[in-house]
Amino acid sequence: MSQHLFEYLRLGSDVLSSLADLPWCDDPLGNDDLQLTLYCCYELHYRGFSDVSDDVEWDPEVLRFRRELEGRFEKGRSLLLAEKYKEAADLFDSLVRLAPDGEVAAPSLYNGALAHEGLAERTEAIARYDELFKRFPKHAVTRGAYFRLSRLYGYLERWADLDQNADKILALDDLTVLEAIEAHGAKGLALVEQDKLDE
Repeated sequence: MSQHLFEYLRLGSDVLSSLADLPWCDDPLGNDDLQLTLYCCYELHYRGFSDVSDDVEWDPEVLRFRRELEGRFEKGRSLLLAEKYKEAADLFDSLVRLAPDGEVAAPSLYNGALAHEGLAERTEAIARYDELFKRFPKHAVTRGAYFRLSRLYGYLERWADLDQNADKILALDDLTVLEAIEAHGAKGLALVEQDKLDE
């Protein structure tokens, strides 16, 4: 797929018009070529490529091609919702490797952590949340990751980590009432379990 896209972008040939004849993979989450191709379609829109004309961004064939890829990717995301965690974890981890600083990196770290949670690979999930905090502290998905992390720390009885994470949540701007309740509850549980009742 990516080869067909690259030929079209560089040469302006009609290879994309024959895309429907290409065999689509049955596992869009695990197919690195599909992910790379979709990423390149997005990159064409966001920043472009030095050897590709800016006009190609709105080319009807490229837009149709991208919609087709998005449909496949959405099918892949449905695997996560269908609790096919292994396939989902592999996909999201590969997206982070393919585009470590791209638009999909932060959501892929978050979704990858969710998939690892589903596989009961809690340490792997924590590692992805930690990477998300370090690399994308201001991204929208990071806020939700703090709450997921609190639940993991509680489950694993990592009380000192839960205590620190609760402080980070309480320092966030514009906490909703439910978020504040959850954060205070996590803080209270962590203090009780550490015998720090006077704090």
